[in-house]
Amino acid sequence: QQNIIYNGGRVGGIVSYESAGVKVYNNTIYGGESVSVYINSDSLYSHGWDIQGNIFSQNGRAEISVLDPKSISTDSHNLVFPINPAHVYEIRIDGYEFLSLDQWQQRHQHGQNSIHADPLFRDATTYDFQLQENSPAIDAGLDLGIQTDFDRNPRKQGANVDLGAFEYMVQ
Repeated sequence: QQNIIYNGGRVGGIVSYESAGVKVYNNTIYGGESVSVYINSDSLYSHGWDIQGNIFSQNGRAEISVLDPKSISTDSHNLVFPINPAHVYEIRIDGYEFLSLDQWQQRHQHGQNSIHADPLFRDATTYDFQLQENSPAIDAGLDLGIQTDFDRNPRKQGANVDLGAFEYMVQ
């Protein structure tokens, strides 16, 4: 929960081989060579993944890469901003297939209430992943039971919780 991962390297930010019941909540993953989340097993061994409230942005290959889409039980309220808009999700069960957020939502009924937009970080080039006041991530999340953000600020500052590791704080 609430990790900040940048330049995640050649494999990905959060990488799993045969893990079940994983909760990926309110992370900010930015600028890796590969993907934000990499699930490398079929749904027999990797199942029950719960991916919510995250910001996945500017990763080289895709934002979420999964061998088997059935590994994911919940995928909602995330903000995705890939380098290539058609490469939000990567499915590897029968070769490589890339899907946009819309395609993923229609085909797999996941990604509901997710946003494809620039998160508007203060300054990602200096690793400042705080949100600007007009970020689409503000108030776009849901209560996942996390009381404070990465900086230990109260998690709900507006009408709803924010996506990513930081709650927007009025300056």
